Order: sequence, then structure tokens, then C-alpha cells
Amino acid sequence: DANNGSLIWKNKMRGYFESTPVVSNNTVFAATSCRSPMTIGFNAPLFSGRARVYAFDLNDGSKIWETRVKGHVIISSPAVSNGKLLVPSTNIIGLLIWNRRVTSLDVETGNEIWHYRIRQNALNSCWPTSISTPSVAYRKIFINDASGFIIALDEETGEMLWESEIIDEVEGGPSMCAAVPPVIADHKVITASLESDKLLIKNEICMFNVSNGEKIWSFEFDDPWPPIMTPFAIANGKLFVNTRNSIYVYS
Repeated sequence: DANNGSLIWKNKMRGYFESTPVVSNNTVFAATSCRSPMTIGFNAPLFSGRARVYAFDLNDGSKIWETRVKGHVIISSPAVSNGKLLVPSTNIIGLLIWNRRVTSLDVETGNEIWHYRIRQNALNSCWPTSISTPSVAYRKIFINDASGFIIALDEETGEMLWESEIIDEVEGGPSMCAAVPPVIADHKVITASLESDKLLIKNEICMFNVSNGEKIWSFEFDDPWPPIMTPFAIANGKLFVNTRNSIYVYS
């Protein structure tokens, strides 16, 4: 209880809780990863089975439904839009990340509506969360993928509408998307990336047209490391971005 701190309800879930719950229409949606207490080389966690998604009644905590989705890990939080729960998931063995998916579930039943499997890229093991929390606007779903692309999906069907590389490929190393969700405003989508150019590390933000994925502009930060990990904010026609020791404001 927010007034006195007393416990209102609790409910047990199987697996490891690694993402933030989502609340919508008096329902709490939560996801767990199937992390094993065992480890393999380099103390990497061992995963087996499938990640789980739960729906609980907000008032009394009773479980409404429970379902499994393909993938071992759900670290980025799900998102709710127009009766759908959008769940990003990833398969992991040791330090290898593959089979990244976004699954659309019916919020009332937990039944799968569609899923989209992101193309495999050998560089995916470089980024721990692999897929960002989905952002939804204009009946489109926008996600950052670890391999350096931003992807737009049709909200109803899961069909890919466009895919754009955030940073053009450079000699010396990969580009990777940040784990932060894209932000959308005024028919534009804004995201961040991390680029390795030989011995240099670059942080960069980019703006794209939501209709066709065309890049509008990009800007490189003075702070090269660590990568941008906090979500952007938009207010009063301005974009606010935090880096390690600075805050940037753009028109």
C-alpha cells in the first residue's frame, strides 16, 4: 500500500524476473527468463526451456493466465498496445545470442497472435539485451536490434515494413543498437547506437522517418563510452539525452 507500506498481495512466478512489469486496464503483465542456477564457461549462465509471461489481476493478484514464448530470456520489458502484449525474447547459450523474436499476445487470453523472428547476425553476441522494449505509434511497432538496425513492424500482422541501418558499416568493427527503446514524435523515430571504428568507440543518435525508415539526421556524442543506456525524453519540442556525464538537449 502506497500510504503505509503494507503488503497488498504477492504471487509466485517460475523463472528469473529480469524485466519491468507493465500495467494496463487493471492487469499486471510480467515476464520471467528460464535462467538456470548452473553456469558454463566464463561463468556464463545456462538457460533451458522457454521464457514465461504472466497476467495478474491488479487488485487481488490472482493469476489470469500464464503462457510460454519462444526464447530463453526476456530482459527488455514488454509493451501493451491495442489489446496486444508485445514481448521481446532471445535465445542464449553461453555468450552466444540468437533467435531474437517479438511475440504479440492477446492481453485477454495470452494466446499468440503473431511472432516476428529477427534475422540472425554473427555480431549479436556483442550486446547483452539484444532487443529493446518495443515502441508503438501510428499502428507500427519499432524495435532496436543488437546488430545495428531499427525495425518497423505492422502492429496487426507482424509483417516487417522497413529496416534501416543506424550507422553505415565501417571498417574495423560493428555497429550495435542501444538497449533503450526508440522514441517517436511528429512522425519521426529516434534511437541510439554504439559503433566500433577500428580503435574508436562512438555513441550516436539518429532520427528516421516513421513511414519509410529514411534517415533524417544523426549526431555523434563527445562521450564515447559507456553506451547510452537510459531512455530518451521528449517535451516542449525538445529531445533530452543522458550520457555518462552530460545531458544533451536537441530541438
